[in-house]
Amino acid sequence: MKSTKIALIIPVKGSLPPYFKLFLEHLSFQRNINTLLIGAIDIDQKLLPPNVRSLYHNFNEDVGIIQSILSEQTDFILSHNYWTIGSLHHLYGNLYRFIFQLTKDNPDQFELSSEKLRLTFYKATPQMIENVITNNFPNNLKINTITDVVASIDEKHIYSFNQGRIFNYFNRRAYAFLDCKSFKEDVYLSATNWKTIPPQFYITPTGFYSIKEFRNYKTLKLQKQLKNLGLRCVTSVRKLIGSPVLGYQLHSSSPQQTSE
Repeated sequence: MKSTKIALIIPVKGSLPPYFKLFLEHLSFQRNINTLLIGAIDIDQKLLPPNVRSLYHNFNEDVGIIQSILSEQTDFILSHNYWTIGSLHHLYGNLYRFIFQLTKDNPDQFELSSEKLRLTFYKATPQMIENVITNNFPNNLKINTITDVVASIDEKHIYSFNQGRIFNYFNRRAYAFLDCKSFKEDVYLSATNWKTIPPQFYITPTGFYSIKEFRNYKTLKLQKQLKNLGLRCVTSVRKLIGSPVLGYQLHSSSPQQTSE
């Protein structure tokens, strides 16, 4: 069976998010998905995964971002079976697992959604591109949808990340992507580049944990909460609960540089 090829287009406006290297690491796991980062960014292609490329582009304020992208990236889109406009605020899981299920009957478009978010994929045809630009769709389109596949950070959930896949730690339910805007604290994994990020880790309401750290989750959760509150009592806490935090550090929300 021939694989379905997907074009994932990510508009970039403003600075890159502090979790950008983690974002790239997850894109590197996307099977049959080619990603185009487009915007006023200058990134060395050598710093990107093989299935990701960047294109410097100044968006015209008089033209909508989507219209600008679609009118200039037609060839890239038409070299795939489906395409979508993604977001830097989405940490993508194993998208192809869901795409495979949704494209078996060759729909005109399909959606991965939750109550608040929706990621829509369109068939890669000139007519569909025109439909999106004009926001004019025929009534007889064949649309497939999977709901409740978007994860968000809250006090009730812990997520396990393994080789680009995102699972609920408690029931092993898989998710298509994580909404990074749901982070209450601007914390992220510290890494020199996307290749050095471990393939397996955990995300909780208090931040990121390596496998080794997660074994002592309750202890480290307290330490990270104290750091996020800005309390200067790390030394006292260490005396009470043992050894210092190992592995990945917490950082402020200042943007990462991409020239590393």
